[in-house]
Amino acid sequence: MTTGLKTKKEMVVLIGAILIIIGSTLPWGTAFGLEVSGLEGDGVYTLILGIVSIILLALVSWESGNKIGQPILGIIVIVIAGNVFLDVRDIPFVSVGLGLYLTILGGIILLLIPLIGKTLNED
Repeated sequence: MTTGLKTKKEMVVLIGAILIIIGSTLPWGTAFGLEVSGLEGDGVYTLILGIVSIILLALVSWESGNKIGQPILGIIVIVIAGNVFLDVRDIPFVSVGLGLYLTILGGIILLLIPLIGKTLNED
């Protein structure tokens, strides 16, 4: 079974984008048994960025210059989700939800993809 992805880096980018998309739809905060989905706030933006990441991956191969687009998307996702993380963390009786952690992790993966690629012995 082939995925259409040419490099291991592209597979890692896809994993990061999927984490962003899934994390954006999961709870970003919980309190007293109530959950707030990322889609009820800034998760809409991170969801769109995750989708854009996959579109960028499909349209522009890594070899032909997609080396900066993914890290930029990762930075934007980290800024958005990180800001929400800091806000939620400071609210009494509210805990950070799993979705926020996954979204930030996906953003970090996109940000670090050039470094991850070096680890995978790819340019």
